[in-house]
Order: sequence, then structure tokens, then C-alpha cells
Amino acid sequence: MRPRELLRFVRECIDVGLNRQRQKLTEDDMLQAEENYSSDALVDVCLEMKDVNAKFGDVPYAFIGSTTVLSKADATKRLEDVGIQQGEISYAIDILLWFGVIGIYLDDEEERFSYQYEHNSNMLTAGISHYAYCIHPAFRIALGCTQDG
Repeated sequence: MRPRELLRFVRECIDVGLNRQRQKLTEDDMLQAEENYSSDALVDVCLEMKDVNAKFGDVPYAFIGSTTVLSKADATKRLEDVGIQQGEISYAIDILLWFGVIGIYLDDEEERFSYQYEHNSNMLTAGISHYAYCIHPAFRIALGCTQDG
């Protein structure tokens, strides 16, 4: 989502390789680094969300085991299942969108995330009426998300 995140991931790859005493990184090292990165990113975003509203700090965990793409109804149900009240669902989704935990899924070729639109939710959904939500790729491994189907 930010250039520093790429650097953080690269550093994680190097750390995994060094810890395994490798001269060159292997695919397995990079996959382990991706898993580590995803877990750390999830913890970090939860802490940031908690700073905005303590009630919603653990909301991303509602998507553990979900598919990467969720209908609006599926996303709402998951939030309700973790105790978010009906009147707060829209606010919870707005926070998840703003922080980039979820994005707007249009099709296999287009997923939109708030950081691409300077965190302007009106721009994020401009010109579209039918969409689903998707989990950001950075969080999919930590949440144990599965592909659709």
C-alpha cells in the first residue's frame, strides 16, 4: 500500500534467508517471508484501527477463513457474527475500506483500494453501482483466505 511496505517485505525476505544461513534466497524463503509479513501487517493495521476507534480494532479478524471476494451480504454477516451491531456495519465497512483491509471488487481484472484514490471513498466507488468486497492481498495469508469457488 505504501513504498515502505515493499521495503519491509524485502527486509523480511532477507531476514528469513539470513536466519536460514542462505547465500541466496529460495522460493521457500520468500513464501515464509510473505507469511511473516502478512501476519505483521495484520497486527499493525488492527493497532491503527484501534487508535481510530477501540471498538473496531479487531474487526479485520472477522474475515478469518473467508474467501478473497465477498458479497456485501457475506461481509455484513461476518461483521455481525463478531458482534458489530446492525447500525454500525456501514461505519465498520468504511473503516475497513479506508485502511485498505478490504477493497472494492469489480472483476478478476480490477480490485480497487482506498489508497489508490487518496482514501476518498466517493472516488473509490465512483461510476459503479454493483460490486463486491475483496480482502487486500497483504492480509489474505494471515487471515487464511481462500480463493472463490
